[in-house]
Formats: sequence, structure tokens, C-alpha cells
Amino acid sequence: MLSAAAASLNVAAIILIIFWPTAELTVTIVRRMILRAPLGKPDRLHIHQIVRRGIEIVTSGRKVRPLANALTTLCILPAVIVSPLLGARLTDNRDAALVALALCFAAYGVSYVLLLRFLSQYRARRAASNLILSQFRQALRRLRIELR
Repeated sequence: MLSAAAASLNVAAIILIIFWPTAELTVTIVRRMILRAPLGKPDRLHIHQIVRRGIEIVTSGRKVRPLANALTTLCILPAVIVSPLLGARLTDNRDAALVALALCFAAYGVSYVLLLRFLSQYRARRAASNLILSQFRQALRRLRIELR
């Protein structure tokens, strides 16, 4: 509607200014459509929740949640700030704003996928090490029983 009202308006720059909520909403809708989950159903797969969970996993778990929340803000803040700054700077250059918008969506998508992979690999490694440790403990118990 804005672009119809003002033909000289740079829509890509406006989207850059509101990039973060736009990207979050787009990824959430696509993810829920792929998973066939209800669009209104809450989940914990927003990028800020993934970053926070990653910080909790790498540190001491949920015991450090207040610190993890603060660190999540620090981690995400540069990404949240860059696109509005680009949008404000590129209001006069539609082509550059389109390129910047494409790069922001690409960076968001790549970082989202990499964060999910990191967490799943970390969880898989932790689960495997727990399985190995439990099997090792069981073997030690059997060995003690057999030695008696």
C-alpha cells in the first residue's frame, strides 16, 4: 500500500528497517507449514531461543538462564541492528537495498541452519557420550560381579 501511494518509496529499505520481525515471522510460518504444525501453536525454535539454548548447553545448563538471556541479547544485537541501519542508509538506492535485503535474508537463513545443526550435533555427541558412559558403567558392574 505504501509503494502504491508513493512511487518513489524504496520498499526494500523499509523491509530492511523492519527486517528482524519480518524474517522471524517468515521463517516461523515456513517452518510450521513444512512441519504441518498449527500456525498459532507456540514452539521454541525462534532464533533467540536457539541461541539461548546453545549458550545454556555450552555453559552450565539452565542454572545460568539469566546470564544466558543477557548473552543472547549481546549475540543477536549486531544482527538486529545492521539491517535497520542499512535500510536507513539505502533509502535512496533501491538496487543496493535489494542486494542488502537478499544478503540479510541469506545471512539469517544460514545462521539459523548452522545454529540448529550445532545444537543437534552437540546433543547427539552428548547423548552418545552418555550412552557410552552408561555402557562402561554397566561393564564395570558386571566385571565386579564376575570377579567376586
